[in-house]
Amino acid sequence: MEAAVTLDWHEKLKMLKFSFPANVDSPVATYETSYGHIVRTANGDEDPGQRWIDVTGKQDGSSYGLAVINDAKYGYSIKENDMRISVMRSAVYAHHNPRVLDMEQEHLWMDQGIHTFKMLLVPHKDSWKESNIVQLAEVLVAPPISIYQGIHGGKLPKSGSLLSTDKQNVIVTSIKLAEDNDDLIIRCVESAGIKSDVKLNLTFAKTEWNGSFGPCEIKTLRLHRRSNKITEVNLLEA
Repeated sequence: MEAAVTLDWHEKLKMLKFSFPANVDSPVATYETSYGHIVRTANGDEDPGQRWIDVTGKQDGSSYGLAVINDAKYGYSIKENDMRISVMRSAVYAHHNPRVLDMEQEHLWMDQGIHTFKMLLVPHKDSWKESNIVQLAEVLVAPPISIYQGIHGGKLPKSGSLLSTDKQNVIVTSIKLAEDNDDLIIRCVESAGIKSDVKLNLTFAKTEWNGSFGPCEIKTLRLHRRSNKITEVNLLEA
């Protein structure tokens, strides 16, 4: 289920959370991190995360879970099977203890006004790793863009891909020019914590690359423009 949320918030000294209880026993709480994920104790603590959180447990003896994806909020708390997203926090900017807040003075309040964001609720069997949660987050945050160019003839098929991998858990995160010449730099990451052998098909260059990723491993590849040869380099592109 996808929801487009609009809030006009004018509260002060209050916090708003959205709650999503999952009907599972023995819950395991997982948060997305930058290029990875982390399992935390479901004790209700406020913790940071990236685009999604997930609770997976047991329902009638089978593995079942619920993932919540969003495109704008990065504070979460999970207590047992209850997932909560911190949506608004209307504190005073830069206020902290032990300073006593004088409500008679004027203050700048956080999170005031209109806020818009999107959310996607994904119930799933098995674990989040088999349910394409990372891929769904990519589509929600960076949806494909279509551009209408009028009616004209053409030879290309109605759909195709300039670059793809044969494993859903290996994602191409960025493509850019090299720092020292016009070679292309392609950065990929394994997103599910699973060791994977993958084929990267670079249709636009009429070549491909085969390699092996460790769990959550990031690889940087250099495509040499003149030869179309692909070599693995480090993050400094050397």
